[in-house]
Amino acid sequence: MTTLTTPTGDRSVPLQPARFIDTLAAEWTKLISLRSTYITLALGIGLSLAATPLIGIAFGSRWDGMSASEQADFQPAAFAMFGYLLSQIIFAVLGVLVVASEYSSGQIRLSLAATPRRGRFLFAKLTILAMVTLVAGLVIAFGMFFVGQMVFSAYNAPVASLTDDGALRAVLGVGAMLMVVPVLGACVAALLRSTPAAITTVLAFTFAPQLFEELVPTWWQDNVLSLLPGSAMENLMIAHLVEENPAYGPVTAILIIVAWLVIGIGSAYAMLRWRDA
Repeated sequence: MTTLTTPTGDRSVPLQPARFIDTLAAEWTKLISLRSTYITLALGIGLSLAATPLIGIAFGSRWDGMSASEQADFQPAAFAMFGYLLSQIIFAVLGVLVVASEYSSGQIRLSLAATPRRGRFLFAKLTILAMVTLVAGLVIAFGMFFVGQMVFSAYNAPVASLTDDGALRAVLGVGAMLMVVPVLGACVAALLRSTPAAITTVLAFTFAPQLFEELVPTWWQDNVLSLLPGSAMENLMIAHLVEENPAYGPVTAILIIVAWLVIGIGSAYAMLRWRDA
């Protein structure tokens, strides 16, 4: 086997092929060097946590005036988590920008020159993005939960504990889904290579079930909208707390989400391999 060398005076230094850990380090450096990373993470965390006490006040202030049936339907764990919608949108934008910014700036050519194995480049980028957004997502989810319970307690409304049935699943589900959305956004950006088109597409897939559920026939609700990633994410996060009979259980929801991730990552990889940068 031939070892590539480069002359340095009277010596030859072996050129070692880049390892996956090296590509991860490079993607980490690129991510933290982007100003948009800090802005979107700060907005996602800040707006969700800031919205939570406002939502808590809106629900808690009505507690004494609620009917018996409304009080019976009060779900402190779920109602504390609604701020995730803001971070979901913002993190989707972050995922798109992580990939789209490389194409718009021309950095993608340098990245692929440094890492000719395009699959390694893509998986390293998605891995770093997933790790960062998972940590941020868990911070948001636990923060919203505890802030919401403090506000409900101030109004003498019922509060939830992480040991309550379904509460921990809701918190962990929100944290995990705030990782899934930006990864899907990055995959869509790799396919479309357009920031506006990618953001529109990933938000449509995420929020279409909530926006169009009442506007389409039942067959479309059951066989189309329910299979979109947004519907599966909602079922995994809070649907089990606010609905008596969610469309499907957590195992089915996870399988649907994994299927969409496989489709997204596989399509992004195929496009990256077959299409010039």
